[in-house]
Amino acid sequence: MLEYPDKHSIFQILNSNNFIPQSSARKLLQQKGIFILNSSRESLSSLGSKIFWGAEDIYTIKQMTDKESNLKKVSRLYLKNNELSPDNIKDMVQSASSLLAQKESIILNNPIKLEDGSYKITGSYIKENPGKVQLLDKVEKDFSVKCRQLPSKQIVIDYSFSDETDQRIIKKVFDIVQKRDPEKPAFEIESINIELLSIEKRIRLFDKFFEFSFTEWEIVKVSQLTIKKDESKERSEEERDVTTDDLEGITKAILDGSGLRRNSFVLDCISKGFYFISAKIRLEHKKDPLVIEIEISFKPKLDVKMASIKELHEDGLKNSFMNPTEQEELLNYFQDIIYGIYQNLLNQKVLNVVDHYNKEI
Repeated sequence: MLEYPDKHSIFQILNSNNFIPQSSARKLLQQKGIFILNSSRESLSSLGSKIFWGAEDIYTIKQMTDKESNLKKVSRLYLKNNELSPDNIKDMVQSASSLLAQKESIILNNPIKLEDGSYKITGSYIKENPGKVQLLDKVEKDFSVKCRQLPSKQIVIDYSFSDETDQRIIKKVFDIVQKRDPEKPAFEIESINIELLSIEKRIRLFDKFFEFSFTEWEIVKVSQLTIKKDESKERSEEERDVTTDDLEGITKAILDGSGLRRNSFVLDCISKGFYFISAKIRLEHKKDPLVIEIEISFKPKLDVKMASIKELHEDGLKNSFMNPTEQEELLNYFQDIIYGIYQNLLNQKVLNVVDHYNKEI
């Protein structure tokens, strides 16, 4: 805890559903041995602001105000240096830990080696929330990344995140690790960036992913698709969602195996300089009655989000739960597939003519 909150801050939090529900506020007081019957929210909050709250109590209150969903969102950094291994990265991170603490107030824990040879690297930082009440204006946030090596020998840093601050902090950690010796950076940091591909290949990336044969899942629907105008052809930030009719046509093309190469809407997009930047995809498990939706987004760098987890019952779909670690593993599996497609497209000859889009690239 950075500092003890004043009575006004406690009152504000207990008195507003924007922070915690009234039932939770009442439960907090009951845990302190205070049972109040038929009291107003304001009276309850006033009483709660006058009692002593210990460090664990304050931590509990902060946790209760955290509105983050349990649905995971992941992204990845690629560390370019074929001579490095996860062991090397672990040593570099440990060597930079003091500098990170002194310069950025980022505290790193000792990396943990996992059975598959990868490393789990955890740490914490202080996130400032300007404008929040005193209790919530500074929050200690934990982060966790996994450093592993792909079969191609590429070192990747997988991580889940809730907002841009998490991403910025994780990127900063590896920026500092990279530049311990400014004259000789240890590696280059890269991400999957769709803007490095031609318009045709940007759409082809989605097409290849849609037609991929996943181990345990199969695509049953593209429920949302967002397209964007190519800024190199026209100064525009125009983005728009694809209509329901076109989505149905795209889903049909995927399910019947013809892909997007002959879809009139897709060909029209290419000719007008539009490309896909995000998609929400529904998948069904091949054995279990599980249905998930994932969001793939390039703005312009890739992140993959679990949008929903449901279970199929006789009377329809009902919300279900998937362990956060399982979610991350599954989303990283999809990232691996996208990376393979992206690398193949990046290394192949660019096709600029719409008429050639039907060819394999």
